[in-house]
Amino acid sequence: PPLSIEMLVASKSIILLRRTNLTGFSSCLAANFGSTNRKKAERYDKYMKNYLKSQSFKDEDRRSVSEIAASIDTTLTSEQKEYVATIRRKIRGGDRTPRSLYREVPLPHEIKGDGGFMPNIPPNADALIDYALSHIPVRGGPRGTRRKKRLARKAEAIKKINDKKKEGQKNAIERKQAKLRRIRLEVKQVREQAAALRLKASQAKQ
Repeated sequence: PPLSIEMLVASKSIILLRRTNLTGFSSCLAANFGSTNRKKAERYDKYMKNYLKSQSFKDEDRRSVSEIAASIDTTLTSEQKEYVATIRRKIRGGDRTPRSLYREVPLPHEIKGDGGFMPNIPPNADALIDYALSHIPVRGGPRGTRRKKRLARKAEAIKKINDKKKEGQKNAIERKQAKLRRIRLEVKQVREQAAALRLKASQAKQ
């Protein structure tokens, strides 16, 4: 059907609708408007009633979201409860923060209408959220697998560059030492030749 249980229990934002027909037409525009828009809401209600009379709908197809929410069996097993508790512990900032599905939303009698939509949360809203979270598939592997692979490739590339740089530095040091050894050997040979020439010259004078 256009309105599935998964859509219903996935978020409180869907539960906030006053009622939604299973035909796909939503009458949420007529949900508790302020006094200034009351006539507009009544006209919309009248239009929807006339439209529904002209269609061949069954009585069970005209149930509201609240009726559907109340008819859902939200009973959980001990394993499902433990799984939901694990998910709730992972909510950043706690399960009552604005980003959480369990955030505190004021009820209709707690706020005054100002011409906008009024919340209409069913009594079993938290149970519906627990029911929805209990059907989330268990994660098959660790999070961030692609990121880990990318970082591993990056580290491998950096290691290759560093190894190449280290090998180049090592070869440069070896070339420098070989050059110094060659220079020292040449200097030693020149000194030996000079000593031999001086000895030969001194013998010639005698």
